[in-house]
Amino acid sequence: GTAIFAHETVRVAKPQDTGNLHGLAKAYIAAKQMSKARDTYQAILNLNSADGEALKGMKDASALVATQEGGWEKSSDFRESLKSKEESLALESAGKVVKTAEAIVEQLARLHDQFEKEPQNVNLAKQIAELCELQGSFDHALQWFQFAYDLTQKSDPTLEKNVFRLRLQQLDVEQDQARASGAGSAALGEIEARRKAITLESARERVARYPNDLNYRFELGEALVGNGLYKEAVPELQQALRQPSVRHKALILLGQSYHRRNMLDLAAKQYAAAASEIVAMDATKKDAIYSLGIALEEMGKKPEALDEFKKIYEIDSQYRDVAERVESAYQRTS
Repeated sequence: GTAIFAHETVRVAKPQDTGNLHGLAKAYIAAKQMSKARDTYQAILNLNSADGEALKGMKDASALVATQEGGWEKSSDFRESLKSKEESLALESAGKVVKTAEAIVEQLARLHDQFEKEPQNVNLAKQIAELCELQGSFDHALQWFQFAYDLTQKSDPTLEKNVFRLRLQQLDVEQDQARASGAGSAALGEIEARRKAITLESARERVARYPNDLNYRFELGEALVGNGLYKEAVPELQQALRQPSVRHKALILLGQSYHRRNMLDLAAKQYAAAASEIVAMDATKKDAIYSLGIALEEMGKKPEALDEFKKIYEIDSQYRDVAERVESAYQRTS
């Protein structure tokens, strides 16, 4: 009634006001609108997954929704209506039932209580982070993954990757929201610049901790190229050439690093090496051949450049602008 309307009005103006959301949830319960109460408590948990009152409210409201939907409200003994509960729990523990929102809330409540007793327990912090992410509370998931990572003295690469992944995911959400609101290219460019900076920062940290890991050297070189730091990228990519799994991509990025600094002969050499080493005409080989063609063209070697573009044209005429480059060359000679 009136209470619900008042709280909903405030919610429109202040969607982050958890005090008002608690009031709204209670108003829904008073009006026996249990599913709306449950959803409101879920909204509170999305804002603050550590809200104990919301955790309990979510659990209670979910149980009441179940009684309404199951037609159990008139049962003289509610527990009798839950005769399949043990079976459901057994199936869930066996991994045969997808975690429901209520189950996640219950687990979070239990883990929070346990974590208060063991505040240095990395595994508990990690489990809370994973459940927050499963729940869709990505900001809280990031905070808990970061906390768990800090507890390991920043020595767990899996936790580090989760922190990095969720930081990028935050930017994805921000970018989507910016596009939806009609943001201009400047605003979108600023978000992309932050993405590149985060990627570079993370790559630098990994190499500092694991200097002998050639995959991390490659990731750092790739991030440096992405940030326009071509000179700094060269030694990282040169080391990455010793790692077979990334060698071909490293050659192309090394070529780009020389190319952007107008060292065209060195760039062409890297592109040619990558193209010759890759057997199948896959995306990486096409990239190498195309880049070689561009470098040769800029060196004034147009016939040689055309020969490279033709190699792609014969296999995939829709690749980038090779059709235009090849066909226009024939038009000029006809």
